[in-house]
Amino acid sequence: MPIELASRQRKFPLPLKELSKAAELALKELGGSREFISIVFMNDRTIREVNKKFRNKDKTTDVLSFRYAPEPVPDLEDVPVGEILISVETASRQAEALKIPLVSEVLNLIIHGLCHVFGYDHEKGKIEADRMRNMERHIARRLLSELEMTLDMFSLDQSVGRLPENTVRGKIPDPKETRES
Repeated sequence: MPIELASRQRKFPLPLKELSKAAELALKELGGSREFISIVFMNDRTIREVNKKFRNKDKTTDVLSFRYAPEPVPDLEDVPVGEILISVETASRQAEALKIPLVSEVLNLIIHGLCHVFGYDHEKGKIEADRMRNMERHIARRLLSELEMTLDMFSLDQSVGRLPENTVRGKIPDPKETRES
């Protein structure tokens, strides 16, 4: 069980099974196919509380990532080595601003969070930001090609079709782009 997803919010229904499959492929691309990662979807209020408690930032955010152990712990397979928390409310606002489907933004945040769990950190300077952006793009390309992702794979509305081009690419913008956080 490398990925465990849970939704602790009710406002936005999410296709957890399909998101789990995509997250497991992303995890494999990062070399962590044996690691157990927990991904929890929540609301703005809850992620703000966690952000304040653990980062001393009293504001909402889209994604938080935590690495608990450097590697899987023998005999404790059900203990995650990392956890990703995603505010679906914030993801929804960002998706709307970017004019992309919510599921695309959620996938971008999963990719971003997994990269952080595996040591990538765009806040450590341009070289690290470039390294993380490149990994996010690599993972996004693999997801799109391996899973032949379609919106109907992720959507409650089965008539929507393929994910629009360039909507799953990770969170870090190219240097010329700007993006709200």
